Amino acid sequence: MTNPIKLIFTLFLLLSFTCSQAQYIAAFAIIKDKDGFVNVRESGNAKSKIVGKVSENQIFEDMDAIQNEKNEWVYITYGISKQKTGSSNKTEDQGFGYIHKSRIKYLSDLPKLKMKLISENSAEFKNDAFIISIKTGKFIPKEHQIKKQDGFISKIDDQYPWGIDGIKPENLIEIKEIKISHKNETYTLPINNLTGLYSPSFKNTQISIGLDKTVFITMSNGDGAGAYNVAWSIKDNRVKDQFVFRDF
Repeated sequence: MTNPIKLIFTLFLLLSFTCSQAQYIAAFAIIKDKDGFVNVRESGNAKSKIVGKVSENQIFEDMDAIQNEKNEWVYITYGISKQKTGSSNKTEDQGFGYIHKSRIKYLSDLPKLKMKLISENSAEFKNDAFIISIKTGKFIPKEHQIKKQDGFISKIDDQYPWGIDGIKPENLIEIKEIKISHKNETYTLPINNLTGLYSPSFKNTQISIGLDKTVFITMSNGDGAGAYNVAWSIKDNRVKDQFVFRDF
């Protein structure tokens, strides 16, 4: 007879592995439409109810790609509301629906920056025009305001803590800085756009450049139940859109 405890443990490991791997093959995309936006439909047809919209250079995710499915109408997840955190344009509420595959341009098809690992806590991404550096570092509790609810961490610096699943790991890492250099100009992302993002992964970071010089940064961070994705659209030294979400 199979040991029930061993079976449950095995299933837990498989689930954790599947969730984290699903992140790393996430199909991040933007729209291609002359109108500057695409309607999101409730079902996979042009007559279905409109439940939302995705705007130009707003990053969303092709959920079908996680299941290795290729459909005429693609099921996506996208950001639907802005958090009131100054000018951060951070979106943490997810919407779901369908858009036609002809309106999708995948970030993987755009020019990508090559990564060079500078150190354990620093990576540089570059091409002939851009140099983008990302620095991480140890989370120091005394430098932050931590709130708990029912014994679990609910807020850090008044932000939802992504990547920790309610419990702070002993060696928790956070994103310290993201800096973009282009044509003798340097732009550093505001701290509001980095607060609450923990357990970052350089390995699962991709940076692409759009035709209009928009910078698209995507990261799949954390693992297991604490896994999440974050995507930034940056143009003219400003964060135009940020989407933080889970795809499982």
